[in-house]
Amino acid sequence: SLRHINLMNMTEIEILAQEAIKNIEHRNTKDTNILLVNLYRTVQDTPSCLQTVNDYALLGKSFTLMLCNQLSNDIDTLQTISSIAYLCLSKAIEQQPNNPNLYKDRLLVMNIGHNAFKYTIMSILSQGMDGFSSLMFQSRADIQSRDAIWQMEFSDMEKHTSICSSFPFFEDRRKFIIDKIQRQFFLPAKTKNEVIAQGEELHEKTYKYLTRRILVEEDIDF
Repeated sequence: SLRHINLMNMTEIEILAQEAIKNIEHRNTKDTNILLVNLYRTVQDTPSCLQTVNDYALLGKSFTLMLCNQLSNDIDTLQTISSIAYLCLSKAIEQQPNNPNLYKDRLLVMNIGHNAFKYTIMSILSQGMDGFSSLMFQSRADIQSRDAIWQMEFSDMEKHTSICSSFPFFEDRRKFIIDKIQRQFFLPAKTKNEVIAQGEELHEKTYKYLTRRILVEEDIDF
């Protein structure tokens, strides 16, 4: 059967991810969470399994679900989950740049995972700094990483405006960030287009950093 052939081409973590998503569609939260915990543990034990994934959208969605279902309240675990979710969704976006659902999930990761994901962004922003710059950065790291994530959110929302018109939550986020742009929160970027450009540059840096760290160095110990 076709389903059997499909399963043969799927990796263990993709099968777990698919089952979890199927369960959540049937409102079966308990079994979904058991599958998601298994998925997380499998990746934790063998990070190299993330290199042989066929369907990164599927994996990205299931790691986003871990955040939505509040699978953990440990900040390090949440940083790992949000970083893997972000990476998988970004890889999927590279393959399907016109799929608004992928952007919607990536926006959810930056939103729900914000408090943990900002530590990943801090690591990226502080790359290549000398001792003094690094010291100066530490004092404002929290604010700078928060602002960076807001710009990344904004560039995603502007790329697929249908997300905001379909979901009031994102429309409110968009208004919130536009208000910040008007109050010059993101200098040197002053205009909407400059903020979008900065957001896109940050997405690129984050994607590169996480690809190297997670897929090349197999390091998911955040």
